[in-house]
Amino acid sequence: MLVCINENRAVSQGVGSGHVGLAAHVRNVAPASRGLTMAVGAPHDRLGSSQAKPSQAKPSQAKPSQAKRDDPALDPRRFLRGWWQPAFLRSAFSAHDSEPSAARRLRHGLAAALLALPLLAGLPTGAEAQTVECTTANTDGSYDVPFGWALKPSGLAAGTKFRLLFITSTSRDGTATDIATYNTFVQTAAKAGHSAISDSCGNKFKVVGSTSSVDARVNTDSESTDTDALIYWLNGDKAADNYGDFYDGGWDSTSATDESGSFNNGINVWTGSNSDGTKSSYYLGRATPPLVRHGSRTGTPLSHGNNSRTSISPFYALSPVFTVGAPPTLSITAPGDAVEGNSGTRDLTFTVALSEPVSSTVAYQVCFSGTATADLTGAATIPAAADYQPRFVDSSNNPSASACVTGGNVQAGQGTSKHVGIRIKGD
Repeated sequence: MLVCINENRAVSQGVGSGHVGLAAHVRNVAPASRGLTMAVGAPHDRLGSSQAKPSQAKPSQAKPSQAKRDDPALDPRRFLRGWWQPAFLRSAFSAHDSEPSAARRLRHGLAAALLALPLLAGLPTGAEAQTVECTTANTDGSYDVPFGWALKPSGLAAGTKFRLLFITSTSRDGTATDIATYNTFVQTAAKAGHSAISDSCGNKFKVVGSTSSVDARVNTDSESTDTDALIYWLNGDKAADNYGDFYDGGWDSTSATDESGSFNNGINVWTGSNSDGTKSSYYLGRATPPLVRHGSRTGTPLSHGNNSRTSISPFYALSPVFTVGAPPTLSITAPGDAVEGNSGTRDLTFTVALSEPVSSTVAYQVCFSGTATADLTGAATIPAAADYQPRFVDSSNNPSASACVTGGNVQAGQGTSKHVGIRIKGD
């Protein structure tokens, strides 16, 4: 972010006023593998003395590619090696002259670089994970989930579609003839399970089961004409790459989980289905003979053997299709304009924000550089040779002894932080 300190003096009278103009447009790019990245401001070229009126003042025309690469404070590789190329922040200027014809304007460029510190393996999940609501579907029938959602499988990029599968921790018989009875059974389990599943999403889960009147693949909207998706065990490994893989007689992982995301060691699971998801001759609710088809977690998932319909077994449940949302971005917003004045100091605070709350604290640092002179002594008073001090905006409001103000963070579950600012000297 470029901050221009415009100092105006009416030379003929020896008095004048100053104006600090601050404005920026922020663009962030977040790699899926890391979850967050930084935005780095291009350095501002020094502008010489000018008698131009305020309306004639123009932003720097230096392109990002012309930035001074030899300035270590601006080199993102110094902080985050292996991250994607940063997006540049562009500045706009404002100026104020009471007597333009007699004013001597000095513009000092100040570049602020916002750096998001690595978040281990992307966005962590935890007890404060967001709960997704399944109230408004996309045109393809899917529901958006935050990039940092606790149940989003690791490594999935924005826009990826996936579904969640679990085996119920509770069991019942296979005597009911109406598929709605089994759907309600798995939905009750889903709503009582993982905290990231809301009731509205829990009610969208369907049993992977067949009755005399409906096939499992129809009941779960997992036919070739439906919106295809990856299928993962809830809070677990990938079970299938798509619906064709799901109904080929074998799954990629048999490490089944229940509705809470815990390992489920159940073996036989009621399905009433063939391996391709169509109804078996021994469908759910069959009375004569009173046998129902079951799958096996360790064998053929959907069609392994038959058992008495009065026996007690769990069921497979499949979620609606979810679409991974865009990664959270970290941005820095300039404060409003402030008059510098000819004496004293003015404090300005930058707001650092996440595009959406995440479940763990996000640490960041802001680095200042450019042609304006920073006081990095940590002194309480800005010396005569300096223009500004980077500062910690907290209970102490202490000046920073480094061009990079560290220790800032956005708390888990929150969206904004005001940890960094500058103190401008009026002269």
